[in-house]
Amino acid sequence: MDKLVRERKSLEPRLKRISDAVAKIKPEEAEEIDVQSELDALYEVWAAYCAVHKKILDVCDGDDAYNDAVHRQSQFEGCYIAQKNRLLKLLKVIKERENVPNSLSPQHDVIKQLADQQAEFLQIMSSNMATSSTSPASSAVVPNHAALPPLSDLKLPRMNMPVFSGNYLEWQSFFDLFYSMVDQNPLLKDSQKLYYLKTNLAGEAASLVSHLKIEDANYRLALEKLKSRYDKLREIAHQHIKRFLSQPTLTSPSAHGLRSLHDVSDEVIRALKALNKEDRDTWLLFILSEKVDPDTKQLWCQKMAEMDEVNINLPCFLKFIESRSFALQSAQTSRPKASVPFKPPSKAPFPIRGASAFVATNSSFCDVCHKQKHQLYQCGGFHLRKWASNSATVLEEVPDEDREVKIPIVDNGSSTIKALGMQWQPCSDELHFTYQLTEILQPTKRIILSQIASLFDPLGLLSPIIIPRNVIDMRNWTRLYLHGYCDASEVAMGACVYIRAVDDDGNTSSHLLYAKSKLAPIGNGKTTTPRLELCAAVILARLISNVKDALSTTTFHEIRAFSDSKVVLAWRRWRGKVEDLRR
Repeated sequence: MDKLVRERKSLEPRLKRISDAVAKIKPEEAEEIDVQSELDALYEVWAAYCAVHKKILDVCDGDDAYNDAVHRQSQFEGCYIAQKNRLLKLLKVIKERENVPNSLSPQHDVIKQLADQQAEFLQIMSSNMATSSTSPASSAVVPNHAALPPLSDLKLPRMNMPVFSGNYLEWQSFFDLFYSMVDQNPLLKDSQKLYYLKTNLAGEAASLVSHLKIEDANYRLALEKLKSRYDKLREIAHQHIKRFLSQPTLTSPSAHGLRSLHDVSDEVIRALKALNKEDRDTWLLFILSEKVDPDTKQLWCQKMAEMDEVNINLPCFLKFIESRSFALQSAQTSRPKASVPFKPPSKAPFPIRGASAFVATNSSFCDVCHKQKHQLYQCGGFHLRKWASNSATVLEEVPDEDREVKIPIVDNGSSTIKALGMQWQPCSDELHFTYQLTEILQPTKRIILSQIASLFDPLGLLSPIIIPRNVIDMRNWTRLYLHGYCDASEVAMGACVYIRAVDDDGNTSSHLLYAKSKLAPIGNGKTTTPRLELCAAVILARLISNVKDALSTTTFHEIRAFSDSKVVLAWRRWRGKVEDLRR
């Protein structure tokens, strides 16, 4: 409401400027072009004021606001009529001053007649707008002027009306203004009304009636075509709800953002109230229809076009969704899957890799989504680009804008494209690796390994070249040691094996590789601690043997076993005693 009031108030200075300009015009010095320009500006201001005034009357809540709007319109109209009469008189004086021939004198009488009739008609129309909500008999005033003969032999005045381009949200205001200013004007013929209608249309709306000639018989036809296309209350309500739900979320305090949120929300709610579409079903139908897939939404729109407006409600939509789900389930279970015949592999001496195009196998439907025949990558609902192939036949099916390169790739060894970070030559189907040689003055292990790591090889195609180099480096600069430890007590025994690595700089690292433990025998008086220590040494010997077998390809610089039992070490030296103990 505040926005409309500000818009109405902005028209008052424009009318005052015209009044001041008209007051300064002297009849004896007036020029026709100056007077006509002011008259056109006056018509434009009045048309804009009528449009704003109609919107204000639609959103007025109480009687006070309504009476104030009518009072202001009456004052504005009085000033408008006064200035228009003065401008028309000036035009008459200019014509007389220029000694117009007598044969044209009847035309001046007609102009005066037109001016008087327009002033009287506008006065009546203003009275009707002011009393339409309180006096049911006011609508009977206009037919008294229906007998006024249309003046078709005059130049049509220019009307600066808003242009309608097919936006449903703008239809109501455009039609109301056109209906009050043109359609109900008894001074205009139907052909003239059609002229005003077509000159204020653009885009889709203009194309709808562009084939109709400007003649009396086509005016009603053109108006009905527009009303049939755009005078759809449910679609207009859905557009208002869409505008309401698409408002941006505020992330920080903003006076402009809050004011915009308030104005848009208030405008949408009032518009829905004026359309009598503010019930729950209207909101829920729009929200749910936006959640379904495009095919289901299209079927629902077709069903609504065939139904009466009063029968379109939420239960009807839910019933449609349920029927649609049963139909899709039945169609999916009854449609047989396509069988793909086995094709033996080709025995071509030089097979072309990566030249196959993935297309749905069913001649009518896709085997994945059960829709019309298409490429399989389109089932996901996304668009793939930058296609490349070593087969010209495959690329013929791909649009130019979806290809990696739009020019033929020749087999000259230099025309390559990027693939997985590497350079690929499609014609020869070869991957190229680039390496920039640098001069190394003093090669060290760190420098050589850094150069090897700079080769980008995500598929491991260079492994036959890189791995032997790394193995040589490992053999030359790394020494591996295998160390084992064993111990025992009266309750348990155990052993562990460590691997130790030493590089050429003397840096060492040790890691536990293998370990095992056992409980000491119970109830045997002959089991002594030295005997348990010897059993732990046997466990360690077996662990080292297993590690050597598992790492048979690894060369150990040294293998050592450690024990803190001197008895075990002494028994180890006297092999005979050890054999007796084992027996």
